[in-house]
Amino acid sequence: MYWVYLIIFVIMVLAPDIVEQGYFFLDEEKSEEVFILFLGMIAVLIFLWKERQLKLNLSEKRKIQKEFSRVSKDLKDSYSYIGETNRKLDILKNIALGLPDPSGSALPNKTRAYDTIIEAVKTLGKTNKFGIRLVDDISNNTKKEFRGNSRIIFKIRNNSLKLMEKENFLKNDDYFIFRSPQKIDNIRAYIIIQRERNNQIEDPGLMKTLATQTLLLYTLLKKSSIDA
Repeated sequence: MYWVYLIIFVIMVLAPDIVEQGYFFLDEEKSEEVFILFLGMIAVLIFLWKERQLKLNLSEKRKIQKEFSRVSKDLKDSYSYIGETNRKLDILKNIALGLPDPSGSALPNKTRAYDTIIEAVKTLGKTNKFGIRLVDDISNNTKKEFRGNSRIIFKIRNNSLKLMEKENFLKNDDYFIFRSPQKIDNIRAYIIIQRERNNQIEDPGLMKTLATQTLLLYTLLKKSSIDA
């Protein structure tokens, strides 16, 4: 584009040779001035037009970059969602495969029967500061309890857990608490996770499913004459 300005500049320099006489009511000198002014106006108009085109191009470029960023983010979120979903499906699959045969023909080692569920809670809760507690809904006695960290102590009494009459998920300043929606033989399962600064539960529904799986496993092991 610079060659256009070069041509205009050359013509302006040669204006005295191009304009050899006056035109209309102007003498030769005034005609040269008008001619040079006209060329200058053309140069300015070309400059303004190119500047406008540049702004439009920059605006379009930003729009394309913004759209590209949005699409990239959506694609990344989609891959993350698919990966997270597959991970959850794998967890549920492993738990389902780990359930004992009710007939008693294939009983798991009692010390490892709950390992898959414990590992799932640790993975989804992103912490080992949790406990899984099975409580008799009538006597309020703890039938069985597991902890992600043996040194952690939960200051939650079973009487407090029983206050969750209508809600299967509760959170306060200290804990996330998930309850199995159903009870079997008056037994309920609770998952208690200690809250931390960056600890957020992404899928409370899956945690309640894990509580239900714990209760089901406990019941199956008990009916299979294993010390649950």
